[in-house]
Amino acid sequence: MNAIREADVIVHVLRSFENDEIVHVDDGIDVKRDLATVDLELLLADLQVVETRLERIAAQGKKKLENPREKRLLERVKEQLEDEIPVGAMALDDADRERSCPYHLPHR
Repeated sequence: MNAIREADVIVHVLRSFENDEIVHVDDGIDVKRDLATVDLELLLADLQVVETRLERIAAQGKKKLENPREKRLLERVKEQLEDEIPVGAMALDDADRERSCPYHLPHR
């Protein structure tokens, strides 16, 4: 996932053809299901990044909180990820998108 996270572009290439010599992990071709699976895996990876950063912020305690805007942004992003809204579809302003760059969260 780290290589994907640092990429500038992600292209989904999904199989939509039958071939008995190529095994499919779900024993059948279903492009919509496969796309949903890939999207969910990426969403869960983003959620893990956000939760890890929030845990680090919490461990620092209130006294050392350098950027309260970062914490609020991450809490908002986490809530939307839990609602299965991908980061690229979130209504974030330019400043929030800039703040999320260190975490390699995808943007539109």
